[in-house]
Amino acid sequence: MTTPEKENYGFGIGVSEHFRQTARKVFEHGGGINGFATSMKWFPEADLFVAAFGNSDSSRAGQVADNLAAIMFELPVTLPKERKAIKLESTQLDPLVGRYELSTNFVLTVTASGERLFVQGTGQPKGEVFPESETSFFAKVVDAQLTFYKDGSGKVTHLILHQNGDHEAKRLGD
Repeated sequence: MTTPEKENYGFGIGVSEHFRQTARKVFEHGGGINGFATSMKWFPEADLFVAAFGNSDSSRAGQVADNLAAIMFELPVTLPKERKAIKLESTQLDPLVGRYELSTNFVLTVTASGERLFVQGTGQPKGEVFPESETSFFAKVVDAQLTFYKDGSGKVTHLILHQNGDHEAKRLGD
């Protein structure tokens, strides 16, 4: 379970050699759906296990677990910031629409409907994401953000999912 099989992902658990730019190995997993959110972090060398549970799918369990671990290691704590959505036109959203491969068996499908953008992970329900800028979006149901990246010609090449760490998803051919 803890052996990385695809980049930094084992069988159902994230594996990282660096927690907040330190040389601390961490195994982690989080999630949420319809009324709850969870996050766990295990630091085997420090004999530390942190778990956070929220009774709302919009709770920030991942950030709470991250901050609890930071406190234990006497690292700076990141407080949540209030996110404010801006309005984008459908012409600004259309270039973001596509399929983005997070791992071999997990694809994020980005769709637009009018002036609204939606993301659906493999086997998960579709959820709306809200723009903070033309390339940065946030979810309200879970603590997750998306940042889209463009090449020199303005074509979107990949996105970064910011949820319990940063995870790159390359755009698949449409």
